[in-house]
Amino acid sequence: MKSIPDEMPLFAARTAPAADGAAPAVTVSALTQRIKRALDADAGLKDLRVVGELSNFKRHSSGHIYFTLKDGKSQINCVFFKFRNKDLAFNPADGMEVVASGYVEVYEPHGSYQLYVKRLDRSGIGELYQQLEEVKKKLAA
Repeated sequence: MKSIPDEMPLFAARTAPAADGAAPAVTVSALTQRIKRALDADAGLKDLRVVGELSNFKRHSSGHIYFTLKDGKSQINCVFFKFRNKDLAFNPADGMEVVASGYVEVYEPHGSYQLYVKRLDRSGIGELYQQLEEVKKKLAA
């Protein structure tokens, strides 16, 4: 495969166009970098607050905190680095509703976007967690 610089537009040829006229192929890295540039250019993703329910909460041995923030329709992976979470005023746990303040960026090695949390505030008990607890009570009865 013939290579071109990663700065080229997403659909610049990395290979000759397919015989059937289909668009030329791009590398995974070129696609990821294009998505990263698009997200980086969106000022609305640089300083935002997101409300959701904590799930898959893990405090890593490095001190970083990883979790998923979700609602009834979507979820986003989050990272809360040690230098930012050292003054956290509560002990987060799965099922809590929180407001996470931060910014969205692409984590290129995984080709995924995530919320980089600067601040985390407790907001209550998550609706999804409450629904799960109600189902457990009904099944136990």
